[in-house]
Amino acid sequence: MHKYTGLVQGFALIFLFLFMFGCDNRESWDESYARGQMLYRQNRYQEALRHASVSLNAARHFEDVDHYRILQSLYLLASINDQLKKHETADHFYSRCLFMIRDLDQADIQQTYLIYRDYSRFLHRLNDIRGALAINAELLEYLKAHRHRHQITPDKLGQLYFDQALYYTAYEKYESALNYIRWAVRILENHYGSTSPQLIDPLYLLSTVYYHLGNYHLGRQTAELGLEIAGNRHNVSKQKEARLLMIAARNMRGQKAVLTARNHYEKALNLLDPSTGVYTPELEKIYGGLSELSLILNEPLKAVSYQILAANTSEALWGKTHSNTLRQLVKLSDLYRHTGDEEKALRIEYEVRQRISSLIN
Repeated sequence: MHKYTGLVQGFALIFLFLFMFGCDNRESWDESYARGQMLYRQNRYQEALRHASVSLNAARHFEDVDHYRILQSLYLLASINDQLKKHETADHFYSRCLFMIRDLDQADIQQTYLIYRDYSRFLHRLNDIRGALAINAELLEYLKAHRHRHQITPDKLGQLYFDQALYYTAYEKYESALNYIRWAVRILENHYGSTSPQLIDPLYLLSTVYYHLGNYHLGRQTAELGLEIAGNRHNVSKQKEARLLMIAARNMRGQKAVLTARNHYEKALNLLDPSTGVYTPELEKIYGGLSELSLILNEPLKAVSYQILAANTSEALWGKTHSNTLRQLVKLSDLYRHTGDEEKALRIEYEVRQRISSLIN
């Protein structure tokens, strides 16, 4: 029985060798790449990885170097490894893509766009904000230097400006973010129209940037414009509408319109409906915002109640020892002290110290 097993394995190896090197390599690439791409779209990443690797090996053995096919295989391998949470390997394949593109006199612009865009977003997800900014800036400069901007559709170009504004906002460079998000809104508005739901995210980001720059009037106006679009469209998610209500509330608070701000937070809370038991970062921010406003309105017990909900939501989302959860607990401790409940304040502070100690030990 064992000798037949060995024989079968031997034939399998011969078949694989012939498949990769004996047949036409372009046909081999076409088949293996298409299979890998299909499996990737079906979320069957481990299986897709094997076919993507075969496609790269096939592309290497072309008589003439085919940079396009090699880049496609490398890009697919980067995407698959990203989904498999093999971030170092994904970064390696993305870096190889960029090395090849930089070395080419003329790369395929659509392919270059996708690789650079996805690599910058990959770095952003890993919290490498500087890296994301650098890669996206390089792509924008590449399009400009090679006079390719007219080959990229306005929606794609607008998305690049949006991404750059998003990265600058995460990096707390709000003046730079403002320049890019204004361009993004202008381009996308011209492309989609002034009432398109495609403007919801850019308007939210623009309102956020205005808030951080202390321009609460424009921040509020921008958020209200987004809310007007959302109110007239049925295909805008409740989560996105809630985010607009939240940033409008923050700008209103900046204008000292505390009651109006609270009203907007409460509308956002009703949209997300916490009774469903679904925890979201937006829900945590709403509870935190309502807690702060309740304190301003001299309602300390309400402030405590909302802050407990904020801390519980953060713990459900991120865990007991996450920095965000610990920060919410410190706020809760301060509120207890503000209400004169020193015992509960000390108890919360002790709990925070214990959680921090568990991280160290």
